[in-house]
Amino acid sequence: MHGMKIMVHNDPTPGGSHQMELFAQTAHDVAESLGVSDTEAERLFEADLLSFRPVRGAQLSTGERLELTFLCTLRSRGCDIPTIRVITHTLPGPLAYDVSRLSFDFETGEWHERASPSDEDLLDELTERMEGNPGLAFQAADAALDELRVLKEAHEE
Repeated sequence: MHGMKIMVHNDPTPGGSHQMELFAQTAHDVAESLGVSDTEAERLFEADLLSFRPVRGAQLSTGERLELTFLCTLRSRGCDIPTIRVITHTLPGPLAYDVSRLSFDFETGEWHERASPSDEDLLDELTERMEGNPGLAFQAADAALDELRVLKEAHEE
């Protein structure tokens, strides 16, 4: 990757950290939310892309949720397993990356971190999205907790 440094959260422990989410999700919840079947999620594990077996009823840790979300997003956007293998081969595993912070450049074959929006832009977008949908407040709190965990881990290193 030509020395490119990706500054996104990647939980290096196999299967992700064992810290559970405040609003825990199962592998089925994550896969279904992205239009990926349980069978497809299992295939990601069988292909050695996913570092843990996606057991239908088991709650996911933060790292497992990020990893499954990352891979299922690629799958739901039309990438088959061989393509996922090719485009992720330079990323250290497990692939617990925040998909909203990365983009893949097909010309260079490199992953790039997206520019972070300002705090004011984030607050404006969040306020707009939450109007009339209180369930989004819980999702926003969950995302904020993820960000705090990332900052804490970075500070501890």
